[in-house]
Amino acid sequence: MIVRKTSRFCHGGERRGRPSVRCFLVSAAVMLAFPLCLQPLVLQAQTSSIQQMPANIQPNGMVMKLPLKQKISRKSGLAIEVDTRWAENYGYRPIRVTVTAPNATTSDHSVTIRLHAGWWSRTQGQMTVEQDFDLPAGSMSANTQISLPQYRLALQFISWEVWVDGVRDNDLSLDEVTAMTTMGGSLPYMPIGLSMLVVGPTSRQRQSGAPTTQAFQVLSLPIGEFPVRWIDYTSFDIVAIDFSELRQLASSSPDALTALRRWVRTGGHVWVGNIGEDWKRLAEVGDDFVLRGPLPSDQ
Repeated sequence: MIVRKTSRFCHGGERRGRPSVRCFLVSAAVMLAFPLCLQPLVLQAQTSSIQQMPANIQPNGMVMKLPLKQKISRKSGLAIEVDTRWAENYGYRPIRVTVTAPNATTSDHSVTIRLHAGWWSRTQGQMTVEQDFDLPAGSMSANTQISLPQYRLALQFISWEVWVDGVRDNDLSLDEVTAMTTMGGSLPYMPIGLSMLVVGPTSRQRQSGAPTTQAFQVLSLPIGEFPVRWIDYTSFDIVAIDFSELRQLASSSPDALTALRRWVRTGGHVWVGNIGEDWKRLAEVGDDFVLRGPLPSDQ
């Protein structure tokens, strides 16, 4: 969905139309068939996980913490962290937003954040997305992910406005000018040849790298951080995962596996490594992705 002028973008659900059942093939055991140009990025097929990352770390967004001049807001007593790092590709960019309090809150708080994705020239329009979430009583933090449509690769900055319990909080909001000066260079303008998601340690969460600046891009996430909405995979061409990691994903985050299933059925590609000699685990991979028959009606 594209908005070329400033407006509120609302997505009431995750479906953008009935997924095509024509494109739900999973490329299994492709670690054995990787092109030579991809080999430095992954371990061999006999290893337990895809852990290696390219030496060149690419700019792909940043983590911004507010307030800038004090620890907590003078208005709400809260602090906010906005993580804009993701793949530089067309699709949806899930922005991770975390609100924290210095002490356990004594009452529920409702938080509204309105993101503005813009470019240097206002004539190119602006994308705006708004989402509400709660900071429950007795807690010290709450987070949410906002799926921001990315229809231009030349994204220059992301600003935002925050309301806590219906009252605008300027200390937690980032104006357009500050966003421009702070985020300059953190979001590259160049197209990426291929965009890939792999499993990696928490220390490299949302880091992006590539052997060269334009060949392809690899984003690393720990298993527990894999998106649970299929649209958040749309900026990737490939999700590369080891068979043991797929089993871990199925047991620890079934919602993320369901999201991968839905993404595959819309045309996404999952590369699964280490499926054993003579493809002996291929049937299990097929069962994971429900390649036989329709998905359950609620998915």
